[in-house]
Amino acid sequence: MIVVDASVLLPAVAEAGEVGRTARDRIGSRSMVAPELIDCETASALKGLERSGRLSPDLALLKLRELALLPIERVPHWPFLVRIWELRHNLSVYDATYVAVAEALGTPLVTADSRIANSPVITCEVELLSVA
Repeated sequence: MIVVDASVLLPAVAEAGEVGRTARDRIGSRSMVAPELIDCETASALKGLERSGRLSPDLALLKLRELALLPIERVPHWPFLVRIWELRHNLSVYDATYVAVAEALGTPLVTADSRIANSPVITCEVELLSVA
């Protein structure tokens, strides 16, 4: 089981090239968990890809629908609010949410965000995905 964040899920869903393949390979057939905010955060990133012209409106909508169907166990974030708050000086609240879930479940966090991976205050294992 792994916790995935939007920095890995977005390319897995929206990128057809090497970056997308790398993200999909890393996720593989592993059981995925994420805080519920992953859908909104990934939808926001899809909106950005649409606005920039990298995705057509129809393709962005298709990718959003694919996101909704992914076999990710979405967990509420409210049980982790105190830990999220504790991490606020080192991570954004959104990033801290993924970390707090991974810490609570004792499972690795898969991310493409090196800031999270290099944070000295987190206690979960981090698998850093290179998407550059």
